Amino acid sequence: WYVKASSCLVRAGESIKSEEAGRFRTFAFLEEAEQKQKGGVRLRVKKLRGRGPEEGWVSPVVNGAEIMKRFESFEEFSAVQSMLGMKRAEEFSAIAASSQ
Repeated sequence: WYVKASSCLVRAGESIKSEEAGRFRTFAFLEEAEQKQKGGVRLRVKKLRGRGPEEGWVSPVVNGAEIMKRFESFEEFSAVQSMLGMKRAEEFSAIAASSQ
């Protein structure tokens, strides 16, 4: 899985009312550890890379909007890796320009 939205709310427990554990940021790569289907899909995930807590429970779809996406193929994984590389290059360029 990876985060498509600008962020994804992470909770400590399965319930959407459990304590907030933080947020995964765009392009965080996540491993699915468990899935529950009570009133909508809830995933327990572990962070593989990116910004956010080490693990927690998330909703991949919120109010009909897909905020997380499962990698369906190696090609999709490669495309997201490329986008991540371009985003990092843009951020680095912006930081370098602002420090001059």
